[in-house]
Amino acid sequence: GVWHLSDGTTLGANDSTANANNGLILGPIATAGQINGAGSFDGIDDYISISDSNSWNITASDGTISAWFYVDTMPATAVDAGGLVSQIDNDQNWVVYYYGDGRIATGIAGVNEIVSAAGVVSSGQGYNAVVVKSAGITTLYVNAANVASDTMAVWTDSSNPLLIGGHTY
Repeated sequence: GVWHLSDGTTLGANDSTANANNGLILGPIATAGQINGAGSFDGIDDYISISDSNSWNITASDGTISAWFYVDTMPATAVDAGGLVSQIDNDQNWVVYYYGDGRIATGIAGVNEIVSAAGVVSSGQGYNAVVVKSAGITTLYVNAANVASDTMAVWTDSSNPLLIGGHTY
């Protein structure tokens, strides 16, 4: 799916692809963004929920996740994390997130993860994070720079909804 989110005035969560995996907005509001508009998330419990779909079963196939985000405030400690995109629901499923010390990671938070060095992400900055799974290798890019890559199995097949934003760990 592709979710553009906003025109700067009205927040939307409709999938721009033929898959029609439209989302339910739970908290975030429309704001100015990098391209047209964006969603403003509180970093705690604002998120967009999209029902489970085989469209993003990254366990079974290759895929790409891309998210533009701006960090107002970093999580309180180095081990606290802010979720960007996930299929987690208080269980051990995959998530793309950043830690309070500026590491960005994907996988099962704190358990089985591919993670960058500290300092990649900081407050007061906008970023484009891209996670690519291809031929058994998962690679994280931030602003087009490769920041971490591994063959570790970090993807899980889940019936949880896809979440944009929402979780702190």
